[in-house]
Amino acid sequence: MAFLGINDDRAEALFATAYTTAAEHWHMVTPDGDDLIEGRAIVYLLKCLRPTRLVGVVVSWLHLEFGLTGCDRVLSRLRVRLSRLTGDCEGPLRYP
Repeated sequence: MAFLGINDDRAEALFATAYTTAAEHWHMVTPDGDDLIEGRAIVYLLKCLRPTRLVGVVVSWLHLEFGLTGCDRVLSRLRVRLSRLTGDCEGPLRYP
């Protein structure tokens, strides 16, 4: 698993068809090339990480992706307010 910045040439190639929504939603591209957006991407990420794998399986089994999408949208709207709760620090490292 790797994180690509939105301005990375490889990321632009991955999102050539969906590049207009890349700024509105976060995407996850699976190794087989599927482009997952919002709730489906969150569930896939949960399943990939060992500590949250069981949560991802349960959420997927219960078809709660829409709930995660709603939470993601609410948190996105509150991002500026929530950022005030954290101290000034460097952002996350991006790995190529």
